[in-house]
Amino acid sequence: MPNTTVLAFSAVPGLAIGLGASKLLGNLFAGISIQSDRPIRVGEFCQVGNEIGFVKRIGLRAMALSTLSANVTIPNNKVDETTIVNYTRQQKNELGQEIQPLQSIEYNLTLPTGLGIGQLNETTKRCKQYLSNLDNVSQYSASFHEHQSGRSTLRVLAEVRVDSWDNYLTAKQSMLSDIKLIIAVVKNLQRSIGISRDTPLAVVERVPSLIADVIDGDDLLRLSVCRLSGISDYSLDFVFFLESNYTDVGGFFDAMARLNKGILNRFEANGIEIPYPTRMEIQKRVS
Repeated sequence: MPNTTVLAFSAVPGLAIGLGASKLLGNLFAGISIQSDRPIRVGEFCQVGNEIGFVKRIGLRAMALSTLSANVTIPNNKVDETTIVNYTRQQKNELGQEIQPLQSIEYNLTLPTGLGIGQLNETTKRCKQYLSNLDNVSQYSASFHEHQSGRSTLRVLAEVRVDSWDNYLTAKQSMLSDIKLIIAVVKNLQRSIGISRDTPLAVVERVPSLIADVIDGDDLLRLSVCRLSGISDYSLDFVFFLESNYTDVGGFFDAMARLNKGILNRFEANGIEIPYPTRMEIQKRVS
């Protein structure tokens, strides 16, 4: 064969080896860079490009990420070139030893309309109390924000000690359901009820004290304020605010059921009629 042909064929393996070596060396140097700079560590919860999950392994060629659907292997040069969002904060104990890392959980929940400033403050207060009682939560915050549309959003941030997808999702689901129950409880601290428009004025003036008597029957409830809030063609509308010391959500809603029945009985005993429609979810008892 001519010398030029031999040289041409001999360059092909060298070129192939060179291209393969460049990728290998690129991943190798990127792996060294990742392990020296340590933007992420094994066990941390992070987002690498479009993938999000727990870091299972960081090798010299690639890293393994445990996502919600599968284990993903990402070449180190791709990791080095993309944006990394690390949701984990490492902590050390008194001996300087690293303990189970903290993973971030964030919620942005749209709050029900009609909540007053007192209820918004009560919501954030109860969320903070709830998070402070969780053993696996280290840092937390809760605040509300009002948008230009007038809707309010509750933002909750928490750092929890979890090391797997199962524990992370369990903690996130449990926390979300409990926070939604807190919102439902606070919403029910404001109550409204209408009485017949033709109720005598002397009886109308007694309505706040009658409601207070029913509430005073529960040691864990207290009436904050009760006032005549509106007059319509068919009813006189009262709004009242409660303060609750119930720590059990089920117990609170049981107390609301007893309160409804108690108000019905007290109004019936005093000849007060609740017209239809009414602004409170309470029905006239059929004798």
